Amino acid sequence: MKKAYPYLKDIPFLNKIYKLHHKTIYSRVTVLDWQERRLQEIQGKIISGSLSVNGDSSVRRTCNMSIHITSNDDLYKNTDSLFTINKKVFIEIGIKNNLAHLGQDYYPEYDTIWFPFGVYIIQNHSISRSVGDMTLNLSLGDKMCLLNGEAGGTIPASTNFESYDTLGPDGDLHSEYLQINRIIPELVNHFGKEDLNNIIVNDIDDRIKQVLKWRGQNALFLWQSVQDPAESFYTTIDAPLDGIEPSEWAVKKIIYNYDAGYTYVPFVYPGELTANAGDSVCTVLDKIKNTLGNYEYYYDVFGTFIFQEIKNYVNTSEWRTVFQEYKQGNEDVFMPYTYNTRLNTAVYSFEDSTLITNYSNSPQFNMVKNDFIVWGARKGDNGIDYPCRYHLAIDDKPIVQNLTLSNICFDTSVDDGIRRAFIADTRFSTIEDLKEHLPTGIVGQYFAIPTPQESGSYDIYTWVTDINNYNTLLNNYLTSAGIDTYLETPSADDPNQIISGYIKLPLATFYPNFSIYRTKETTDWRNVLYFQGLLDSRNGLNTNYYWAEMCNEWPKLYDIENNEWKAETLNFPSSLDWWLDIIDNDAALNQFSVNAIGRRSYATTDSSCNCVFEPDIPDFIMVNTIESFDEEGNPIIIDIRSKETLTQLSELGLYPVQVSDSIYQALDAGGTFNSCYQHVRQLLTNYTNYNENISITCIPVYHLEPNTRVFFNDPASGIYGDYIINTISFDLGGGLMNINAKKVVEKI
Repeated sequence: MKKAYPYLKDIPFLNKIYKLHHKTIYSRVTVLDWQERRLQEIQGKIISGSLSVNGDSSVRRTCNMSIHITSNDDLYKNTDSLFTINKKVFIEIGIKNNLAHLGQDYYPEYDTIWFPFGVYIIQNHSISRSVGDMTLNLSLGDKMCLLNGEAGGTIPASTNFESYDTLGPDGDLHSEYLQINRIIPELVNHFGKEDLNNIIVNDIDDRIKQVLKWRGQNALFLWQSVQDPAESFYTTIDAPLDGIEPSEWAVKKIIYNYDAGYTYVPFVYPGELTANAGDSVCTVLDKIKNTLGNYEYYYDVFGTFIFQEIKNYVNTSEWRTVFQEYKQGNEDVFMPYTYNTRLNTAVYSFEDSTLITNYSNSPQFNMVKNDFIVWGARKGDNGIDYPCRYHLAIDDKPIVQNLTLSNICFDTSVDDGIRRAFIADTRFSTIEDLKEHLPTGIVGQYFAIPTPQESGSYDIYTWVTDINNYNTLLNNYLTSAGIDTYLETPSADDPNQIISGYIKLPLATFYPNFSIYRTKETTDWRNVLYFQGLLDSRNGLNTNYYWAEMCNEWPKLYDIENNEWKAETLNFPSSLDWWLDIIDNDAALNQFSVNAIGRRSYATTDSSCNCVFEPDIPDFIMVNTIESFDEEGNPIIIDIRSKETLTQLSELGLYPVQVSDSIYQALDAGGTFNSCYQHVRQLLTNYTNYNENISITCIPVYHLEPNTRVFFNDPASGIYGDYIINTISFDLGGGLMNINAKKVVEKI
């Protein structure tokens, strides 16, 4: 039921109405037929009633009311009666316009300022009778009852919604996939019998950019003009082409299984979208909503079905970061967890306590965390899933200082090829002396023995339990690394016999004094933390909290011997298996640091996280083209997949790059988007505040809606800032309104 309420957006006027000292409140119920045509208006017969609005429920509005009647007249059996199973009701609350005499700005044409509160289905009713009086008690729910199975919307058989089968031109059966913004209205219309004109789907594009992975065995190279980065091309040739001046072009290397760019495709549901017999329309809508993320669906106050992104400007595409990097003097300051505090998006402001009679604030200490670990699974080039994790803590970073360690050796592992640091024992002058004093060694203990006839030089020995196996692994490593020198396996009477003993490590180097601090600009604090843990572990001291993971993972990312980042870490961050970061420079977060409140950890495994960091994907639409002609015979380049011209793609704000068919055929749809890093950022958002839930009792503010932001200011109770409304409830006959809301935490 559609009606005009032009004053609902006039907040200054509404504030004056709300703040009237003497108000006359009206409740009006309009009975509608099943097609929502007006039948009769009911006024003056409502004895009592209450209305609730819940932003967490698909049935957003519910109402209970008692109406005075004179007789039942087969009330629930006669379909011609007003309040029966085939009727709907439209509820309004009104305030007498005592300001109308003040002029045109106060809407003198409206004696009563009415506020719409929704179209409802009669779920249940009962009749109570006392001497000389009869009361009809109604339980009402909004029109979502027609979609959730209560009054309709039940799916009668197992149904597939994401695609349908059709005959192609060749006579074969093909599957056609439906766009998400087509599935929703057809679902609500077909199974919920909602008129298509009464269904609104917002914030879901017809088509989206889909990531393409490079599957070619040889590397792919993207060349971009330094003068105009949009001018670019792809090639598999690892050299400048004819006519290309290398200094004027930047080149990006893309290897097998890495993201190379995008294609432009219809936005379809990613996977199967099915429902079983007995499921409801809401079951399917929930699957779509959960897949898309921060979305909601509901019936508005006029009975219009709406599916949209939640408009509270928190954790949505409307949110904007401030700066990930900014200048402070002459230094670049990186803030990877920065958040926006500049948006002012509250739809209503309770700047003072004029309308509010009671505040209640419930901070939750158990929701504060300062140590976050997110586990995921990264798919390697061989198709195998490898565990990956992101560890973030609010703690103190070690000071990058001149740290010199004695007797450090480095050795390359024959198992994974990673070069790690160890502390060597220098008590023995010869290998024979070592064997005499320690005939049986300990795995993991290293000894620096002076090299015979080479002054100042040392060989590194360690104990292994299977010399044959070690040498086999060593030979394999040297061969794969392209090193000709290899160690011959010692002979034995039984070639299968396990031979334990000390063995010289041919890949090891020894430093009597090893300095970590080379230059402050190049030394990463994680490297200091690594060597501090190494030293403490060797001396039997308490190691730092992060040593257990760093001892194995950090040397994979950082050349700890030469104090520099490995090239693959910088070039392919999406291939990392681990990352550690510490926040110690944010005053707001430091109040929750490990030193301030102890370590409070939160660890989780998310199977949807498929990388530590998202890759840096070239922002180009890769177009495999055919040539067509306009009416004048001029050639037109058309994308085979989207059927759009290069000009049309450019007009959409996309950057099309034409590629050869051989390159295009070596591309697969894919993409590595859901990172542990983004998950950690969300945890940081959720668990670095007290998650304040507040309850407000106030003079009714009838135009407010759930899932919207409002501003409250009551410093005495610790309530200040923007809050998201969760539920609203009030009596139809006036009185006070109760609002439950949660503190807004901007996405970090």
